[in-house]
Amino acid sequence: SVDGAAAARGMASTTPLSAVLEVVPEVEHAFGYGSGVFAQPQASASDDAHADAVRRASGDAASAPTRGTPTMVDYVFAVRSPLEWHAENMRRNPSHYAPHLRALGPAAVVAIADRVGVGVHFNTLVPWRGAADAGSTLGPGHATHYKYGVVRLDTLCDDLKEWRSLFLAGRMQKPVAAFEPDDDDARDKNARAAVAAASTANLRAALAAALLTLPETFSAEALRVALVGLSYRGDVRTWLGAEDRHKVARIAAGSAAAMDALYAPVAAEARAASVGLTRVEGNGPRGSGGAWGQDKSQAATRFLCRWLPRSALGALGERTGPGPGPDDAEAAARAASRRDLGPALLRHVDATVRRSSLRQIAASALATSPGKAAAYAAAKFAKSAASRFRKPPR
Repeated sequence: SVDGAAAARGMASTTPLSAVLEVVPEVEHAFGYGSGVFAQPQASASDDAHADAVRRASGDAASAPTRGTPTMVDYVFAVRSPLEWHAENMRRNPSHYAPHLRALGPAAVVAIADRVGVGVHFNTLVPWRGAADAGSTLGPGHATHYKYGVVRLDTLCDDLKEWRSLFLAGRMQKPVAAFEPDDDDARDKNARAAVAAASTANLRAALAAALLTLPETFSAEALRVALVGLSYRGDVRTWLGAEDRHKVARIAAGSAAAMDALYAPVAAEARAASVGLTRVEGNGPRGSGGAWGQDKSQAATRFLCRWLPRSALGALGERTGPGPGPDDAEAAARAASRRDLGPALLRHVDATVRRSSLRQIAASALATSPGKAAAYAAAKFAKSAASRFRKPPR
C-alpha cells in the first residue's frame, strides 16, 4: 500500500497517511510530501526548532514529539471544482479557514488562489484530531498538525505538462506518497490516468533539464541534486532566509533510493533512445551511488529538448504551435543548437519559480489569519536558522 511504502521510506507507522480523507470532502487525487513523509538526514536540530516554533506560535498544547520527529504533514488535494469543494469543506471544517475567509465565503478562497496565487489554496497548521472513527491526536509520523493545498485537477495536470508555475510540478519532481479514494468509477479512473500521464511528462522534462545542464560525466549524487534543485531555483523564500539552506542536499541524500526509483522508468527511456545515457556502478565519488555518462551530441540534445515543456521552448525563443505537433520538434531542434542552452534553460526555471513563489506568498498573506501566518513564518525561520549551524549532508 502507499501508506506502507511511505513507512518503509522513513515515515513512522502510526495513523495512515490517507486517514485525512475521512476529514475532508471527496478528492480526485491526493499526495503527501516533504519531511513529514520522507526522512531527511541530519534533520533533528532544525526539526526540533521547527516543532517548537509551531507549537509555541499556534498555541497548541500537544505533547512534544520525540527528537527529530516532524510536527506537520503536508498534503495536496486535486479536485474537480474548488468552489464546490471549499463550500463543503467550510461546512465540515470551518476552523481550517481564516475568519475573514469564512465571512467572505468559498468564492473568495478560489479568487485569491487563482488571481493572486498559482491556483492553490493552503490551509495550514490544522491540528491533527484523528480520523472520524479513531481517537488519535497524532497524525502520520506522530505529526501534531497538517497542511493541505487544494487545486483544480486541470491546473495540476497543466503545471505538470507545461511547467506554468513549477509550483506543483516541482513538488512532484521529488518522491511523493500518492493515494486516491477507494471509488472505482470511470471518472476516478480518468482522473488517475490524466495525473499519471502528466506526471510522466513532468519527470521526463525534469530529467531532460537536469541532463542538459550537467557535463558529459557526472555522479548519481550530482544528478539527484540537479533534479531536486530545479524547483528551488529562484525561490524567494530562500532569499528571505525562510528555507533550510541545505534543503536540496538533504532531500537528495535522504531520498536517494526513492529518487532513483521515481526516475528509473524515464531514465530507461533515455537509455533506449539516442541519449546514450549509461551508468557505471562504483566509479563515482564515495557515497555518490556511482557515475553516469551521457552523449552530448546534437542528436542526443535534440531528443532531450523534445522532452522539455512547451513553455520552456517558448522561453528559449523557439515558437511552438497551439498544440503538440511538428512545430514542437522543429522548435526543439533549434533550441538544441543554442550554445548557451543549459544556462538559458536555468534562467527560465529561475524566473518561473521566482514568479510563482512571489505570487504564492502574496496569496498566503491574503488567505491566512495573522496568527497562523506568524506561526508558520516563525517555524520556517527557526528551521532555516538552525540549518546554518549544521554541516550539509554528505
